[in-house]
Amino acid sequence: MSRSQRKSITLVLMSWSAIALSILAITVGYLLYDLSKRQFLSDWDSKNRIELNALQQQLTRALANDDKTQADRAVAMLATQPFISRIDVSQNGRYLFSSRRSRIGNRIGNEALSPTMQPLVSKGLHDSIQIRSGSSADQRLVSSYAAYYPLGKRQQARILIELEYDLSQPYQQMQGQVLLKFLLLLLVLGLYFLGMARLLRHYVLKPLRDLGHYVEQLQNDHACAVLPATPIREFYRLGKAFQQLNTYLQHSIARIKNRYSLEQAFSNTFPDIAFVVDAEGRIRERFGNRSPELLDPQTDLSGQLLWSWLEDSQQAQVRGAWQQACAEQQTVIRSFQHDGHFLESRMTPFVRESNQQQNVLWVLRDMTELQQKQIEIEYRAHYDALTNLGNRQHALEMVAIKLQQAQQQQCFGAVLFVDLDQFKKINDSMGHAVGDAVLQEAASRLRSVCQPSDACTRLGGDEFLLIIDQLYHDAAELIDKATDLASVLLQQYRLPFNYERHSFHLSASIGIALFPFKQLSASDLIRQADTAMYYAKANGRNGWSIYNERMQQESQSRLNLLNDLHDAIQARAFNLVMQPQVNAEGQVIGAEVLCRWSNRGQPVPPDIFIAAAEEANLIVELGDWILAESCRLLRQWQDDGVMPDSFERLAINISPHQFLEADFIERLLAHTRYYQLHPDMIELEITEGVFVNDKHMVQLLIQELVEHGFSVSLDDFGTGYSSLNYLQSLPIQTLKIDRSFVNYLQDNPDDANIVDYIIQLGHNLSMDIIAEGVETSRQYDYLVALGCEKFQGYLFSQPLQPDDFVRYLSDKA
Repeated sequence: MSRSQRKSITLVLMSWSAIALSILAITVGYLLYDLSKRQFLSDWDSKNRIELNALQQQLTRALANDDKTQADRAVAMLATQPFISRIDVSQNGRYLFSSRRSRIGNRIGNEALSPTMQPLVSKGLHDSIQIRSGSSADQRLVSSYAAYYPLGKRQQARILIELEYDLSQPYQQMQGQVLLKFLLLLLVLGLYFLGMARLLRHYVLKPLRDLGHYVEQLQNDHACAVLPATPIREFYRLGKAFQQLNTYLQHSIARIKNRYSLEQAFSNTFPDIAFVVDAEGRIRERFGNRSPELLDPQTDLSGQLLWSWLEDSQQAQVRGAWQQACAEQQTVIRSFQHDGHFLESRMTPFVRESNQQQNVLWVLRDMTELQQKQIEIEYRAHYDALTNLGNRQHALEMVAIKLQQAQQQQCFGAVLFVDLDQFKKINDSMGHAVGDAVLQEAASRLRSVCQPSDACTRLGGDEFLLIIDQLYHDAAELIDKATDLASVLLQQYRLPFNYERHSFHLSASIGIALFPFKQLSASDLIRQADTAMYYAKANGRNGWSIYNERMQQESQSRLNLLNDLHDAIQARAFNLVMQPQVNAEGQVIGAEVLCRWSNRGQPVPPDIFIAAAEEANLIVELGDWILAESCRLLRQWQDDGVMPDSFERLAINISPHQFLEADFIERLLAHTRYYQLHPDMIELEITEGVFVNDKHMVQLLIQELVEHGFSVSLDDFGTGYSSLNYLQSLPIQTLKIDRSFVNYLQDNPDDANIVDYIIQLGHNLSMDIIAEGVETSRQYDYLVALGCEKFQGYLFSQPLQPDDFVRYLSDKA
């Protein structure tokens, strides 16, 4: 607003006060006139009724006695009253009596009712009385019918009485009184206006001008600014408020300057590098990390294209990300490498308020350390931490590759399954530390006799698998090569194993399987080599055996197992056991459902019949029964009220094959609806094996499960196909640390580091962490110290039958 448009507060207040008083005067004058007029009319209504009623009584009494003289006298007497202009009494259309004597005896003409007279609605003592008023309210006609019985007659007669009033004189008197009152009101309001004007000038306008002058002095930083004295408490407080506000603003400016300095310091210590990029893709500002490892802080990039300082191979990717961010107006995240660093790029478009131009905030984060840790975890997922050999997953992948190569090249290959004889006795008698040292030495001897291209893996425990890299066109030549290698290995393992002051003499049993003689999978081939290894053990150990048709009995036994498994699934001949899960306070927070089977009176290890069920495509039916039975037990425990308040959910293992079934979620929801269970009471445990399949489909399945309310946990984390990328993108609530890491937690620094990293990773991703296989107090204390809060293992309880589990819950309660 321009200076000329600003108004003086004096002029504004005076103008609006005059307008307000004028409106008040007009309003009060109108109300006063209206009230006086109403009162005037009301008073005359009452007077007219009284006079008419009196005349009615006199006329009816006189006419009833046939005394017309008396009736005429009554009319004449009333006609002498002031303001009555005429009186007419008529009957049957003729005037009987009238103040105008010439009318007596004449017929009633149209002059009886003046055209200016309008009927008034009158409600009072006599509803038969009608009062009609002229347009100026100073002329009125009052009329009424009166009935009487003529003398000597039984029939009633009626007369019409009309009185016409001229009220012009009293009406003018009333208006004069109203005018005097209104002038008196104007005089009072005028005096009030003059008084208010004086008060406003002295107590409002002058203090405001003084206060405005004081504020101008504060704005100009006058040190001699003095708060003006004023008798008005509110203006004094307002002045004090301005004074305090000025002090506060000075302090605020100082704090803002300090904060700016702190933000500059924070920007300099910020771990990321940030650039402000203009609409042309040129760098305008840089702030954040000043470490010279990634980009020399002295390098001036102002005005340069944002990709100009990057390696040529990465420039197109960064330029495309910038173009996408500008086009889609949303944050674009990319990853790339530069000068040996793994970088995460985030580009977020924004509009600067200063010039309303499009800019992009480009933030670079050095992910090298995290990437290295991810590589380490992925390495651990494919390699054994104890021996640095490939693990079972790596073995399966390598065998699958060699099988495909052999089929394509029409050649033969071989795998050697190596198992140490009597190794369990060393573990049991000398402890795991000695056993681990022996395994490390066994792995070293295995590598020493192999070619660099051969794949050496540890399947678990004291079992190793050697995959010969070279393929042979002649099967006999391959057999010679494999058996020679097996013999050299046996000689190596017969040498003493020395550990500190101890010396151990061991041997090995080796099974050899050739491929591709049948349509075999990698697991089938390893199983054949395993079968041959057991034949070598059965033949006295310290030898090798080649899988052949003579071992068909093993396959037959396997077939018998599959048949029995099929019958057991049909007969529901399984039972479920529960292994409790506890928190650091010892409270039961859940349980893992485990399946058990006794075949022909003999317990079958779960890994055997579960693997057999997967091989025979029976795992889906078995898994569905486990789901239904688990829901039934959970419903029963809820109805019985045996679960403590700390109980969160029941964990159920889901095989990869069952998880990827098209109707898995539908069947799962059917079970929960049938038993009226809320999905948040159920946790589904999946293994890292599911990620070998379509990762996008797996991600969608997990997301759908979470949306329905189920919890999803990742079992045996760190032993399979681990990937931070998928872990970050999946809504998984729980990571379960594999027992293989827990077993050697205190004796193997690598295992301890991996467990520590998994716990920290889970916490950073807001996941729960459960350690499996906790069997000793030392393991428990160590895990607690690392930040683990949930546990499962024989230290707390072995797997329990449902009734025993209920008693366990009761005992814990």
